[in-house]
Amino acid sequence: MLSTMNQISKPKQARSLLKRDALLRAGELEFETHGYEGATSKSIAQRAGVATGSFYQHFANKDELLLEIASNRMTLLQENLPEDTVLFL
Repeated sequence: MLSTMNQISKPKQARSLLKRDALLRAGELEFETHGYEGATSKSIAQRAGVATGSFYQHFANKDELLLEIASNRMTLLQENLPEDTVLFL
């Protein structure tokens, strides 16, 4: 699973960034609604309003998408903690 991380480069064009963001939001909703096993790349792409092929231009698989969602949430959490908070990760 981790071997696929970072093999697909992050987009630079605005339209592609919007698709990636839409896929991330759709992934969060699909995982929340259907669980990890019930969510598929196709269902995530459909919810995001993009073709399934677009999913694979941005993520190798749903594992990679979930890891990025988790990383984004951890970053958001860390950015919003008081400065003197110690995290045990």
